[in-house]
Amino acid sequence: MDARDQALAELVGRALEESDGAHDAAVEAICAEHPEFAEDVRRALDVARRLPTLQTAGVGGDHRVGSVVAGRYRLSERTGVGVAGIVYGGIDVESGSDVSIKILHRDVLSKAASVARFEHDTRLLWALEHRALVRVHDRGATEEGAPFLVTEPLDGVLLSDVLDEARAACAFRGDTGWLSTRLGLEGAWEPCFLRQAATWVARLAGGLAAAHRAGLVHGAVDPSRILVRGDGMPVLMDFGLAAPREPSVDLMGLAAVLRDLVTTRESVDRLPRPLRAILDRGLAGRQRDRYPSAAAMERDLSCFLTYRAVEARSLSIWARAFDHLRVALPVRRSRRGRGRTA
Repeated sequence: MDARDQALAELVGRALEESDGAHDAAVEAICAEHPEFAEDVRRALDVARRLPTLQTAGVGGDHRVGSVVAGRYRLSERTGVGVAGIVYGGIDVESGSDVSIKILHRDVLSKAASVARFEHDTRLLWALEHRALVRVHDRGATEEGAPFLVTEPLDGVLLSDVLDEARAACAFRGDTGWLSTRLGLEGAWEPCFLRQAATWVARLAGGLAAAHRAGLVHGAVDPSRILVRGDGMPVLMDFGLAAPREPSVDLMGLAAVLRDLVTTRESVDRLPRPLRAILDRGLAGRQRDRYPSAAAMERDLSCFLTYRAVEARSLSIWARAFDHLRVALPVRRSRRGRGRTA
């Protein structure tokens, strides 16, 4: 087997390990350093989905289940997989408490700078208490050298899976009972999915506001890093794993999450005007036109949910199209070396 085949085999193996939650975003992340293999990995996953025994072999044969990590955390069962690592339900044998243990893929923190960032962000997160932020209890490394995090028990459904079900359930402005019947979640749901989505994002914005005040930036907010707990509350996970360090990156990511949730069946132009305005400001092409803080986004979402006027103003269809076009167009260099928008 040559070097190329070896690299492809390793990527396919990792993708199969994560096949429970495999989607395009996961494949792109797995193949980030070798994008030329992405299509081959997708084809391998398609084959695996048609072979149930192959697809479940990784879960059933997980050698870590039953082991004790760092002499303290017994791994009882594998409860989830994702871009960053594998999640286990377990017990803190010292206290007897139920915990979740996330063992990161070793290549997630492959550089010294990323390890330092992870350590720094974990310390900050440790000191924070907010229902929309995952509560960290401990951290360390396994005997194989893989970093791990010990958190509060995480029982629920990834928001990326909620999105898939929302599209299948024709959920836009519809009944939210399917969150319980199809996903097994329990909660005091809003009467329609649009309002439920806005409620989730408002709570996440509050969590980001608390994180930003503490100097903590997530850097990779997307549906695959948000868990909807069994009680219906959202929680943001996977801090300390992304390179971008500006709060504005988090705000754009959260606005994109809101857009994905509320446009499962309708275009932005058919949304209620206040919600349209929130999206226009959250996704504005120019930094100066966006929300200055997560707290400001949370305030507008709270106003929308309580039928009060929002601060943001919606764009016309033409202005929105021009704004998106301006962002998409490349920047050309003139003969004098000055940049201009094509």
